[in-house]
Amino acid sequence: MLLSFAVFLAGILGITNSTIKSVSNISQAQKEAQILINEKMRTEISIISTEVDATGAQVEAVVRNCGEVKLYEFENWDVIVEYYRANGDLIINRLDYASTNPGANEWTVEGIYLDAQNGISEIFEPGILNPDEEAKLTLLLNPPVGPDTTNRLVIGTENGVISSAFFSF
Repeated sequence: MLLSFAVFLAGILGITNSTIKSVSNISQAQKEAQILINEKMRTEISIISTEVDATGAQVEAVVRNCGEVKLYEFENWDVIVEYYRANGDLIINRLDYASTNPGANEWTVEGIYLDAQNGISEIFEPGILNPDEEAKLTLLLNPPVGPDTTNRLVIGTENGVISSAFFSF
């Protein structure tokens, strides 16, 4: 009888310990989720300009950090281009990130600026897109954008905030 009671008590203690660990893990996950939600709420980007070169193969976009969060993990960003070829075919393409010298269907950050239009480079924390700074992105498309088309660029940050803009060629 005493042995049965000891086994029963050990089982209850094991279940209680597992329950406490589970509640602790859930609580920790909720805290981490709230941190991510708060960061996402303070993140905002805007595509302020786009330009297509004469061949239709290169698109430059300037993205402004309008939020309060520093952005820097560019390899985790999503850049998606929805565009029409010269023959009218619709292309939807998620471009890969290249840290330098992008190839076909890749993109890179050409530079970070206080004012991209006037070429005023960033001066604080190089390589980080701080609030109110602008990043100039270069996208190389293959096949190229067709003439007389309206197209769309969608950019998403590592924490899921997106901006989109239409561009014409």
